[in-house]
Amino acid sequence: LRNWIKRLGHPKVELKCDQEASTVDVRNELIKTCESTQLVPFATPKGSKGSLGRAERAHLTIGGIARSIKSSLETNINKHLTRATAVQTNKWELGPEHVLIPWLIRHAAFCTNVFQNRANGKTAYFSQRGREYKGSMIAFGEVGMFKVITDDKYEDRWEEGIFVGKRPETHDFMYLTETGYKTSRSGKR
Repeated sequence: LRNWIKRLGHPKVELKCDQEASTVDVRNELIKTCESTQLVPFATPKGSKGSLGRAERAHLTIGGIARSIKSSLETNINKHLTRATAVQTNKWELGPEHVLIPWLIRHAAFCTNVFQNRANGKTAYFSQRGREYKGSMIAFGEVGMFKVITDDKYEDRWEEGIFVGKRPETHDFMYLTETGYKTSRSGKR
């Protein structure tokens, strides 16, 4: 959260949350530790659902995009499995405990900020940076090739991995391999 607040670039931010004890604790800890921005605490009235309307709307939007990405991934994997075996197998589903779910939610938030127009006709990315996002993308969960930095001239410069999103700070590709999470400046299908 601190990094996200820092990326906003505002000298002063109103931090609004409900009055649930755990939420207030997180808010207070952020206020103590956030050095880049002055955070002004603001509590919503108890029981008021509409007071956090924009945040609730963002949750709905990101949830909808996440469900669409999940559905697309499941469809593509099931098509691939059917083609590979020439027989309709059990449907593959991305369950709530799957390792890709946290990455999917993060990617959905990135896509919302970079591609979805707001009421003013601009994306959040444009409002923050003054230009549209021009970076390349790969479909979430797709196997791609990612460039690795190596000093050895004999080693492969590209590595296969599963695309799980882009880093908002650097726009590096984030991907998973058998050895874990990695990032790369370049990626392709």
